[in-house]
Formats: sequence, C-alpha cells, structure tokens
Amino acid sequence: MRKRHALCAGVLGSLLLGFTLGTFAHPREGEGLPSSRSRSASDTRVTETRLALECGAELITLFAHSPEYPAPVPILSVLRDTLGDADRENDLLRYVWIYTYAPPTLLQRIAAVVPFLYHQVATRRQADAPPPIAVDLSDPKRSVWGKTSRLIVQNAVLDSKGWLFRALPRTKQRNLEEYREAQIVKALAVLSLYEKTDTAALSESELTRIAAFLSPPTLLGAFLHELRLAELTMRRSQKSRERRATNWDFLRQRAEEEGLFFEPLGLPGEPPSHALLWVSREALRENFGRRAFNARFLNIKNPWTDERLRQWSGYTKTIYLDRENRRVTPDHPEAWAVELIPLALYGLDFPKIPILLVDFRSALHVKARDASGKVLADSARYLLGFSPYGDLSYLLARSLLNYVTRKKGIDLNQPSRLKAYAELSALLLTDDQLDPQLKAALARRAEKARASVVENSFQYQPVIATRQHEALVRAATETPWLARRIEQDRQREYRRVSHGRAARVLFALARALTLGIYTHREEPTPELRARVDLARRMAFHRAQLEAAVRRSLRLDEEQDLEALRASLEFIRTHADLAGSEIVGMLAEAYTRSSDPEFRWMCLRTLAAIRSEAAQRALVALERDARGDPMLREKLHRERVRNGRGMPAPVANGSLPLVRDP
Repeated sequence: MRKRHALCAGVLGSLLLGFTLGTFAHPREGEGLPSSRSRSASDTRVTETRLALECGAELITLFAHSPEYPAPVPILSVLRDTLGDADRENDLLRYVWIYTYAPPTLLQRIAAVVPFLYHQVATRRQADAPPPIAVDLSDPKRSVWGKTSRLIVQNAVLDSKGWLFRALPRTKQRNLEEYREAQIVKALAVLSLYEKTDTAALSESELTRIAAFLSPPTLLGAFLHELRLAELTMRRSQKSRERRATNWDFLRQRAEEEGLFFEPLGLPGEPPSHALLWVSREALRENFGRRAFNARFLNIKNPWTDERLRQWSGYTKTIYLDRENRRVTPDHPEAWAVELIPLALYGLDFPKIPILLVDFRSALHVKARDASGKVLADSARYLLGFSPYGDLSYLLARSLLNYVTRKKGIDLNQPSRLKAYAELSALLLTDDQLDPQLKAALARRAEKARASVVENSFQYQPVIATRQHEALVRAATETPWLARRIEQDRQREYRRVSHGRAARVLFALARALTLGIYTHREEPTPELRARVDLARRMAFHRAQLEAAVRRSLRLDEEQDLEALRASLEFIRTHADLAGSEIVGMLAEAYTRSSDPEFRWMCLRTLAAIRSEAAQRALVALERDARGDPMLREKLHRERVRNGRGMPAPVANGSLPLVRDP
C-alpha cells in the first residue's frame, strides 16, 4: 500500500513538473521599446462617522468615496466601549464589522461544498441584516478555539469515514475562509488610506491593533503579545512594499523588452499594487507576424501574431507622446496620438513574480493557472488519500514541485491570487482616475478569471455594504441586541476584577460541563463598574509605557515624556493594581532616560509596588545611583514613606532586600 502511494505521488509530481519545465524552460528573446510614464494618483477621501449608543459605546464607521457612486460606501465599523464617558483612557475596542462581508446565500453555500469547483456560480444582490462580526478585538482567541475544534474533529473523526466526509467539509471550510479573507483584505486596503487622513476618531495604536487582529501574520497570532503582533504586522507590511517595488521594476523592464506599454496602478500614497500592459495598434500593424515574443513571466500569448488584436473592438484608450516617447498633453506641439489595446493586468504584491490576474483575450487561461495549485492539492488529498502529514513521499514530491515552480517563477502551482484580486476590488472602488469603462471591463474579467467559489459581484458590493450598514445602525439604536452583547462581554471584565484565576477557571469549567446552561454572572453595580474603569486605565498606561520602552532606545529624544510622566504617576497612585510584569518596564525606562525628574518618577513608582521583583529592581538601581548621594537619600525616604521600614545599608553599601510580609 505504501509503495503504491509513493509511486502515485512520484508520478503526479513528475507529470506536473515535466509540464511546467517543458513549457517555460526555453523562452525566446525579443527586442525592447520604451514604456509609458506612470500616472500620478490623487488623494482619495476616506471619511468617518461616529454614532454614540445609549449602552455606553460608540460606533465608528469608515466610508470610501467613489466617483461611480453618489453616496459614500461604508467599508467597516468598529465598536468602541467607552463606559459612557469621553475619556479615551478607559476605552476598549470590541467588534469589527466589514460591510462587504455578507452571509453567503443558500446557493453559494451549496456551491462551497462541491469539490473541484473553482468558479463563482452565484452572487448576493442585497442584504437586509447586519453583517457578522469579523473579529472581536477584546477576545481574539475566541475564533481560534472554534477553528481548532473543527480541525480536530475533521482529522480525528471525519477523515476516516470515507471520501465524502473527507472532501465536503474541507472544501466548504476552505471556500468560506477564502471569502472572509478576501473581504478583510479589501477593508485593510481602505484602512491604509484612512491612516493617512487627519482624524482623531481612531489613534495610531488602535489602527495597528485593528490591522493586526483582522489579519494576523501567524496562525497563532491571537496568542501573541499585542506589541509583538503589531511588530510582525509592520514587518509584513514592509515586505509587501519591497515585493511591490521589485515586481514593479521587473515587469516594467519586461514590458520594454517586448515593446509593450506599462501602466502602474495603486492606491494614493501607496506603492503600486497592480500594473496594466498595453500594446499599440500602430505597432501591431507594423510588426504583425515579424516580431519575436518572449512569454516568460508575462504568461500571455504572443500579441504580434494574434488576429484577435488586429480585429480588436473592445476597450481602447488614446495617449499622446512626443518624439522621445514621453507622455504629453494633447495640445503639446510635438504630440502624436497612440491608440492602446489592453493586454493583461498583473498583481505586484506577490512573491517572486508579478502574477497574472486578467488576460483580456482569455479568462479561462488565468483561471487554469490560479486553480492549478488547488487541483493538485485536492487530487492528492481527496482522490489518492494523501496527507502532507502522513505520507513522506507525497510531502517530498510536493515540496520539490513547490520549490521549482516558485523558485523559477513559473506561474503554475503558485500561492493563491486571492489577496491580489481583493486589493484590485478595493482599487476599483476608490480610484478616481481610471476610466469608468476600463474599471467595468477589469471587474468583469477579474470575476471570470479568479478561481473563487464564494464571492459577490463587484457591481453589487456597494449596495450590499450600504444595506448592511443601515441594518446594523437600526439594530444598534432601535433594538437591545447590541447592548445585550456588550454587557455579556463585559462580564469577563467583571469576573477578572472580582475573582482570582482559580475561581475563573472553575467558572469556565462549570460552563463547559453544563454545555453553557450555567454561566456565572456578576451584578454590574456602580462599584464594580468603577473597578473595571480603573483596570482599563491601568492597562492603558501600562501599554503606553511598554510601547515607549520597546520602540525607543533614548526616551528623552524619541518619546513624549509628559505623557509618560502621567502614566508613571497613575501607576504609582494605583500600584496595588500594577502587577509584577510592569517592574521590568519601569527599570528599562529608568536606564533609557537621562532626565532626572523622569528617572526619579520611575524609582518612586517602583518603590510603591509591593512585590519581591520591585524590591530586587530597586536594589539594582540603587547600586547604579551610588554616585548620587542625594538620589540615594530620596529613594530611602520614599521607601520608608511607603511603609517598607528601610533598614540600614549592609557592608557593601547597598540596601538589603526587603520582603513583603
């Protein structure tokens, strides 16, 4: 049996590997022509609204302004739990809704279950209910447990029941996850525009938190420390910019070599995310059948021998060039008109190569390339019963194939184009310079070319978003649904400030054993709400101090010390809530500052914390201050004032460790 599996895996990998090498290993060389100049993008407006709710929260909604739609299109909303006041220190971000993320229709759900289907067969045209919550920022681990339980049941129970139980649930889950991920990518693209606007609704740290938890860079991102997750998200964004720049330059060179025109596309203020290739109708007449064409990395048919281009009746555009092939205005004295025919659209934010998204002459050509990786994986798992975790021969064959295709830039068996298509959708919605007819042509062809099963047509997405936003506002203002949900989630905070870890574990165990029938609830008294308010403020100041320490080597030069002093004063005043994990941050803040007042505030705050860790840190910092008798004396008086009963120094001149009673 194992030999048969090994033989099948070897044959499957060898066939696809031989096909890819035979098709792309021997490209032809061509001549070069200059490309067109990149267009400049104007700023696209992203606006916001803030809706105060009676339950002590506010709904912040971001809108994208598109020239094709008279009203702004709602993209996403964030609910901020304010506890009913205007102070930002005790605010907590809770839910994020994405308005293009509508529940799939019945026909879409049926199509999502069908194995080896890689085509959109249905679309939602409208939605009259609020969208599902995309992520709960106050409890991001909740969704991870659901995914983990489904994975365990699938691998431990369903996979052994036969082909149907193995294929149907996995296919459905993958298609629904791809649908959700595509809507998140669209929202993140608009969120990147919002970050560049002068606004006060969402702070920089809140925007980073939203982006990090909407699309975590790792599978276990919800379990990472928030600052670590933000660093990984920023690093991933930087790599994305580098990929775009590399592919932009590479595709531009290839276009020049083949005598094509290159036009980059992108959101304002961002590196180009896509690029169009055009061919001149005049050049086609002059070089038809006489010019060589190298299809490597471009992955389109030779335009110089294609009769369809000679008889092209689709979309075209006219530009004006001077004698040196530079873009000029029509009234320029040396201007001459050049009619361009679109050939292909590429995504630039892709590893190794610019990825083909739209071929204006063949949609099926792109779909076959996009689906090639899924076909291979589905055939191996569903038909041959291979698993990358249980069949070593299949794992080695698949790894070899992945290495060859991705290392050599062969556009087969590549990662999913889902992100590139989703970014294209956001670009078509927000760009105000592209011709509306070109936008419509790109949208139609992209929908036919992508290998996505569950997705909504581009023309209906603004309508869906608007209707879902209206439904959410009605539900939040006219029904108690959202208020009950917020109060239910506040119960976690009530339990956290009222009970220790052991009691909370027992409460969770009781709920699990009773299948949710028993859920421990606290009465939200004014005193309890005040304790929650204080705990949130402590978390705010602790996060502010930690972010400053982790991002700056010299706090005096790179950070606002006034804000940090306010955080230190709050932590010192409420030292009993600070926790031992803040001790290291205070010691680091002391060593990274040369401001005497700030250093003294760090020492005072450490002296107010009653823990062994704080005492050890104080002893170490006191040795550091040995050359400053005045500081040593002030520190001694401060510790005595905090009730520590400071003893006399020992023989080496340092203060001994004082343990808490």
